[in-house]
Amino acid sequence: MKLRKQNEELSERSSKLEEKLKIDQMKNASLFKNAINVRFEKEIQALHKREQEVKDELFSIMNDVDTVKSKLEVLEKERAKNEKESKAVAKLSASAIATMFGGGLNSEVLKIASKKGSRKNRN
Repeated sequence: MKLRKQNEELSERSSKLEEKLKIDQMKNASLFKNAINVRFEKEIQALHKREQEVKDELFSIMNDVDTVKSKLEVLEKERAKNEKESKAVAKLSASAIATMFGGGLNSEVLKIASKKGSRKNRN
């Protein structure tokens, strides 16, 4: 009889401990889930921060590209202008040379002098 009573008490105590264990396991799972969520939330925030940094850097690079394009366009216009001026100077030089050697505009001398003048201006 005494053993039965002890057995019942131990059985009841065991049941209570099993219930408590289940509750503790659920609490631990919930705490673990929360810890993971906090960790992921921090990682997500870090990724958002890095994404914004990359976007800012990209915006800066695109502004630099636009600046370089603008400068390139200006340089292209200057180059075209200089090329026209160079050709005009070459023709004037050819005309002057033709006048010096032939007293007039000899077309052969004009062609030769024009070619030499334009080569000098290219270098």
